[in-house]
Amino acid sequence: MESRKQRSRMKRQKFTVERRKYSRLSRLNWFLWVLLLLCVATTCFFVAYFQALQFAWLNYIIYTVSALLGVIILVLMITKRFKWGAFILNITGLLIFGVLLYRGYHVVTVYDKMQHNQTPLVTTMSVLVPKNSSIVTIQQVGNENIAAPTQQDNEKVKTLADDIQTNMHLKVGLFQTDSYLSAYKMLESESIRSIAMNSAYASVLEKVVPTYSATVKSVYDLNVPSPTQVKPNHEAPSFNVLVSAVDSYLPITSLGRSDVSLVVSANTQKNRALVTQTPSSAFVQIYGTPNLNMDKIANDFIFGVDNALKTSEMLYDTSIQYYVRIHLEKLAQIIERLGAISVHNDTEFSTSYGGYTFQVGQLTLNAKQALGYMREEVVVDGTSKREQHQLAILSEVLKRLASFDVLMHADSYIEQLQSAVQTNLPFKRLMALMNVLFDQQVNVQTLQVKMHPDVQSAVLPGVSLPMGEVDQNSLNTLRENIKNVLQP
Repeated sequence: MESRKQRSRMKRQKFTVERRKYSRLSRLNWFLWVLLLLCVATTCFFVAYFQALQFAWLNYIIYTVSALLGVIILVLMITKRFKWGAFILNITGLLIFGVLLYRGYHVVTVYDKMQHNQTPLVTTMSVLVPKNSSIVTIQQVGNENIAAPTQQDNEKVKTLADDIQTNMHLKVGLFQTDSYLSAYKMLESESIRSIAMNSAYASVLEKVVPTYSATVKSVYDLNVPSPTQVKPNHEAPSFNVLVSAVDSYLPITSLGRSDVSLVVSANTQKNRALVTQTPSSAFVQIYGTPNLNMDKIANDFIFGVDNALKTSEMLYDTSIQYYVRIHLEKLAQIIERLGAISVHNDTEFSTSYGGYTFQVGQLTLNAKQALGYMREEVVVDGTSKREQHQLAILSEVLKRLASFDVLMHADSYIEQLQSAVQTNLPFKRLMALMNVLFDQQVNVQTLQVKMHPDVQSAVLPGVSLPMGEVDQNSLNTLRENIKNVLQP
């Protein structure tokens, strides 16, 4: 009898202990659920506010999974069944949404920091002497005349001369030439010992004189900032982005010629997008030249970001709010990190850079092959394929950057992009653009031009270069298509 009472008492004690344990677990579950609710709500707000992952229904998938997880855990806790299951779901949910929230916040912070710390675009004004010259300092130039195009680039040449006088206490003379090319030819013929050079013009000069950079050296450099007055509109559902690619030894922060000119038109309200390719040889009016002179559109960034935007705005009769400049060599480094990328090639050709031969069909390219693929000038039926090749590579890189693995390490990629990209595109607008581009097949249109072998250049007076006369019917069609995409 006593033994039976003892066993009964032990059972009651055990039941009491178990009830207390489950009661504590229940309270812990409610606490964790509230934390999860806050974490989920913040994550969903983050996704909605920054318009992130709004392609392939990813944002709605996140909302649905969040709601289902919260409801399932709530039901388990109310019915007081599977308390350990509720506990495991709470912990799992907190880990998943905690990581998502942290990574998302970190990406936005790093991107904003990148934009805030972005080095302003500059032009480097230099005093150059022959590579084999015994002159190694500006003091050795002394008060001699320096050849420079004082009419073509008077403001920056004068800034250079004034800086030398202020900081080096030398009053250099200026020998007027009609262009930087003329000044270089004087240096080459040894009729003068030093010349002034604007790095933006030098990027064009290299295309005319491939040996230019190997035959000169600098004895004095001055970085002249190029202020940007572009004021982006953060609210409009429709906007344009000018995408320019630079293929130069100069850093992304230096102004100069561009090899790619794309206008990306996006309408986030109607979920429409259009990419307009402008051949780099297109002969158009260039803002920044004295009288809106005609030249290759590849030279538009020589005169600064604002003037480059105005050049494309005038060409396509539209307003462009944002710009993105991409350094092709730095982009190749990102491709190297991403691994091989695949593109479809419709024309067999060989490259002078790297000596690669690309067959027709699907290609798998490493970083160096991708750079050669983008650089080579391939002309088919009078139309250059280079812009098309560069767009294909850029599109593939953008898709790879949007993959889950990259998004989980986005902060390190953004830091690497800092040396490859210059932009005024806010993070929220970037997300909106990516949503439209990834959510549908984007149409691409190309401005048609008729090539002429010898056209006078405004940037290099006296030099005739192959340039493309814009087909007016093609231009009118492109303008209308851009207008249709942007209209509400």
